[in-house]
Amino acid sequence: MSERLVIVQASVPWFEQVNGMLAEAGWRALGMSAFEALPRAVQQHVHAGVLMLDKDNEAELDEVDVLMAGRADIEWLALVSADCLSSDKLCRFLKSRCFDFHPLPVDRERLWASLGHAEGMARLVAKEVADGEISGRHGMIGRSAAMLNLYRN
Repeated sequence: MSERLVIVQASVPWFEQVNGMLAEAGWRALGMSAFEALPRAVQQHVHAGVLMLDKDNEAELDEVDVLMAGRADIEWLALVSADCLSSDKLCRFLKSRCFDFHPLPVDRERLWASLGHAEGMARLVAKEVADGEISGRHGMIGRSAAMLNLYRN
């Protein structure tokens, strides 16, 4: 698949801004509903996501956490407002769930480089999963998203 797809979880004004920024680097941004509408075979080729975080959506972190845990082969980048970094809960979330984060305003070139690196690393995980290399570690078995994430860490 030659088209580079990325999930973007953000409110409409932010989605449009991020979409424009990513399109300049050859990425096609998909909102969650567009991603979920894709055939499963196409979804398997999406390995990167961008998440907009600010203090206003701190209450939604559990919901976002479930979304992220559903696919161990997607690496997530967070775009964060300055006030996020003063929240212990948001900082723990960034540390445990995100490949990288970028404070606002976003440096486009740094974001593009991080996104490419995140996608590349996620493709390695996807290959391990497909090859069966990742399952059965430490005497454990299972291929659910939670188990794959556990093996990965």
